[in-house]
Amino acid sequence: MADPAGGIREFVAGTGGAVVTPFGTVRPNSEVRNSGTFGVLNLTLGDGSYSWQFVPVAGKTFTDSGTTACHGARPTVNAGPDLTTNPGDTVTLSASFSDPDPSDGPWGYTVNWGDGTSSTGSTPSQTAPISAAHVYSTVASFRVPVTVTNSGGISGMDTVAVTVVAPPVLVGAGDIADCTRNQDSLTANLMDTIPGTVFADGDNAYPDGSSTVYKNCYNPTWGRFKARTKPVPGNHDYLTSGASGYFTYFGSAAGASGKGYYSYDLGTWHVVALNSNIAMNVGSPQEVWLKADLAKSTKRCTLAYWHHPLFSSGNEGAHPETQPLFQDLYDAGAEVVVVGHDHDYERFAPQSPNGVADSLHGIREIVAGTGGAGLFTAHAPVANSEALNDNTNGVLKLTLHTSGYTWKFLPIPGKTFTDEGSGSCHDALSGANHPPAAAPGGPYTGTEGVAVTFDGSGSSDPDGDALVYAWTFGDGATGTGVAPSHTYVGGGAYTVTLTVTDARGASSAPDTTTATIANAAPVVNAGPPQTVNVGSAVTLNATFTDGVNDGPWAFGIDWGDGSPPTSGSTSTPGSITSTHVYSVAGVNTVRVTVTDNFGAAGSGTTTVTATSQVVTLVGAGNIARCDRINDEATATLLDNIAGTVFALGDAAFPNGTLANYQNCYDPSWGRHKARTYPVTGNHEYDSSATAFGYVSYWGNSYSGVLGGDPGQGYYSYDLGAWHIIVLNSNNAFVSTAVGSPQETWLQSDLAATTKQCVLAMWHSPRFYSTTSSSFFPTGSVRPFWVDLYAAGAELILNAHMQDYERFAPQTPDGAADPTNGIREIIVGTGGGGLDAPNTLITANSEVQISGVYGVLKLTLGDGSYSLQFIPVAGQTGTDSGSGTCH
Repeated sequence: MADPAGGIREFVAGTGGAVVTPFGTVRPNSEVRNSGTFGVLNLTLGDGSYSWQFVPVAGKTFTDSGTTACHGARPTVNAGPDLTTNPGDTVTLSASFSDPDPSDGPWGYTVNWGDGTSSTGSTPSQTAPISAAHVYSTVASFRVPVTVTNSGGISGMDTVAVTVVAPPVLVGAGDIADCTRNQDSLTANLMDTIPGTVFADGDNAYPDGSSTVYKNCYNPTWGRFKARTKPVPGNHDYLTSGASGYFTYFGSAAGASGKGYYSYDLGTWHVVALNSNIAMNVGSPQEVWLKADLAKSTKRCTLAYWHHPLFSSGNEGAHPETQPLFQDLYDAGAEVVVVGHDHDYERFAPQSPNGVADSLHGIREIVAGTGGAGLFTAHAPVANSEALNDNTNGVLKLTLHTSGYTWKFLPIPGKTFTDEGSGSCHDALSGANHPPAAAPGGPYTGTEGVAVTFDGSGSSDPDGDALVYAWTFGDGATGTGVAPSHTYVGGGAYTVTLTVTDARGASSAPDTTTATIANAAPVVNAGPPQTVNVGSAVTLNATFTDGVNDGPWAFGIDWGDGSPPTSGSTSTPGSITSTHVYSVAGVNTVRVTVTDNFGAAGSGTTTVTATSQVVTLVGAGNIARCDRINDEATATLLDNIAGTVFALGDAAFPNGTLANYQNCYDPSWGRHKARTYPVTGNHEYDSSATAFGYVSYWGNSYSGVLGGDPGQGYYSYDLGAWHIIVLNSNNAFVSTAVGSPQETWLQSDLAATTKQCVLAMWHSPRFYSTTSSSFFPTGSVRPFWVDLYAAGAELILNAHMQDYERFAPQTPDGAADPTNGIREIIVGTGGGGLDAPNTLITANSEVQISGVYGVLKLTLGDGSYSLQFIPVAGQTGTDSGSGTCH
């Protein structure tokens, strides 16, 4: 290959006198040729150059001459040590070179990676190392030449070997085999397809690690990987004296009997197996051995495993006795610790032995107590926990790359939880650890009862280590974190102290600042609005909060009715209780004022509504027909009872036409029309799908109606302390179904009312006694019952059946419920006709009256009611009772 800068010039001078032979094929780079002339080559060698001349014998004329300068010496290249990497990992080559002539720069370089790719660059100085990175995709061995060329075109070269191998795999778990379970068989099936080294992380054979359970429980499953298993013992292994079953089963693979700690290398990783069931304290044989083992390791990446966790959210919790091992590994720059014992899976962020998050030098702990034994319920995640699962058996697969690692939790079949990720190797902390400096910020000001936020971000560590913050706020409370908040309950000046500790355990000197907290007025809650009957005592339960040092407190209560205020004092913040009797009905604004010992006053208000209103609601259903006079007899009863009238449907027989209303109903009950709230019955729809006669007679609106659609037969109104709801049970014409307009309105109406007591009425009852041989509750009105029961309604009035019947409080499905149930009363006795006595008495029926016309009178008080069935003159059936609102 032609190389005018650094190449060697070759002369062939075979012309000394022997036979001259002709040329064959002309070679590349041949400049001058002659085959017919004898002669000699004359070289003149100067300082930094040479010249040549071919001198022919006498009689010959061919000659050749020229001059060329000497070129410099080649750079000397050192490509560095041979390298090993994994497919997909970045391998970094570091080479150096020297050149006798320092003025030959800049120097270009080429790294031929051997897989068809190369890296090029240049450097201005011989002291600057050559660094190039590459990622190989396949397993193979490569010879990689590194060529350095100076500015004069002179090159030097060295070759390094790069071996690309598959990364080693470490797979396993702890808490494994139990003859009463089969999960260890399922986790073993996972590992059948995973090559590499198996780790058994302790408590490998339940219940006691004896030779028997290792033979019968562990060996049939995980035992098939025995030849490639590197185990550690757990506490259950030591239930057999000296863990003899464990050491006998695993033999030399378990390390020296009685010790159980050892180490080995996997690829570019150093792996340490430790025993957390024997002494681990600083200076113990195991801890001393660990330090020495880590010191002599040449591997940058380090992983350790033992049984008991230092950090855990699991049922068994943390084991601080393992901290010396964790500390030695942290000091040596280890990356990963794998443990078991807690029967769950948990992964932590890299952290220091003190539990300080440390993304640069921290160790990632992974709890893998999922090998097959029963799982335990975990607690709430502790600090730095990143993943936690307590219901999945499985194994942890660790792939150990040249400069990092990946992890993946593999669940047994039927489970879906998994966890995976990657991390990088790091160097050990270097140099002496210097204590950090605390800076608590401040001074701070605030008001009692209001949170004050502190700021320790000015704290620092000269080594750049992560910090943990410990605060005391001067009132006995403590806090953590760089910017905690704290609420002082009393005014005053407080000394706030901050101490910071670095990831390697060095603490700062405490530093202090002040927090000056001003007194605040008491915060008063006068309690919820109340309603009380005139002449009855109302109890006010007010509360207040204030600083604990602000007492004693004086309080005053202005009842809002012009009466003298109530006053008093208390030595502790909390509640104020007092009673009062209102003599006049009305809404009263009650103000409670509390004054602390420093003169700061706070107040709160509420309302008390005093009412003396007791109302009457009277009526019936199945009322008027022109061929009978019984409706006149019941109307006569109404003549002597003041209050509001209800007509429970089928008010005008035979078919509810306008003529029926005008000719049959109006002459009797019609004289109370102005105070009547009507209900639609089934006969109102006999002559019209829209109940035309009913609507024409009653109209589309009534006094005091709060909402609904009176034209469709449903609406509501308030009566005294009660909320009254009228519904239409004629499902064929106005739907009663869940989600229908009527049922949807009912829900919203119940939600909107502020009344404690609720009464609803419609025509067809859900429950009734009968003369038939069987009973089926009316299903179409069940949605009404469900909504009313959920809202705490007290009473339901119905008719349709031509008798009187009262039920005990019950649920929508007919179960007795004396506490929250609804009382249903059937009053189908208005005058239209009467049924024969019932022969099948339905559950929860308390009173049945047959053969008697009459009306039901309800006296509705605030929180209570009384009832009375009043028969017409000449008849004797009656009923009475009372109840309270829910």
